[in-house]
Amino acid sequence: TTTAVSIIVDLSGSMGAVDSNNIKRIDVASQCAYAIATAVERSNCDVEVVGFGGSDDKAGAASPRDMAGVDGSSGSGSGGQRYGQAKLFDIKPFNVKAALCRRTFQLLRFMTCFCTPDYHSVRTVTESLNQRTQQRKIVIVLTDGLGDSDKMLEFTKFSSRVYKLPVLGIGIQTQPFHMRQAYDNFVIVDSLKELSETAIRTLITQIK
Repeated sequence: TTTAVSIIVDLSGSMGAVDSNNIKRIDVASQCAYAIATAVERSNCDVEVVGFGGSDDKAGAASPRDMAGVDGSSGSGSGGQRYGQAKLFDIKPFNVKAALCRRTFQLLRFMTCFCTPDYHSVRTVTESLNQRTQQRKIVIVLTDGLGDSDKMLEFTKFSSRVYKLPVLGIGIQTQPFHMRQAYDNFVIVDSLKELSETAIRTLITQIK
């Protein structure tokens, strides 16, 4: 069975928060994304890594991809703060090895800003992945879950039911409550070590 995996990294402002050890959420997310991508590559599956963020200006620069929805914008995040244009960033394309993009993963810590346009971003990547020819497709989202929860949960259920394409959430230094509002299937990790112990084997089993 051929498989394609899209890993999506949340680059919203809240991912720049630091824990008691002065480690940013985005640092954990980027390390986990790299670890998953290399594990998926070793499993002979195709994998891409995409980041998403939002600008504070609706007239901001266009996204590198066509966004789902009318203009890629959405009203407001869970905190009520409005954001403008949702943007996607290619971190590791399908046709490039993860090792060649290592520096890009490391630079993600400087890219966190503004709100969390997760619904439009995840929907866009998922619909793009659904057009690929591989027999099995999976989306993995690394996030703190502080986004457009209602729309996200509705879409993750839709994707699994209609596209037969599961969307798995990996909560980064967050609470189960936040992830449960947006994802049917999720795990929570506070460090790369926890991901290795609790999630990598499970993820690869589901992917294969």
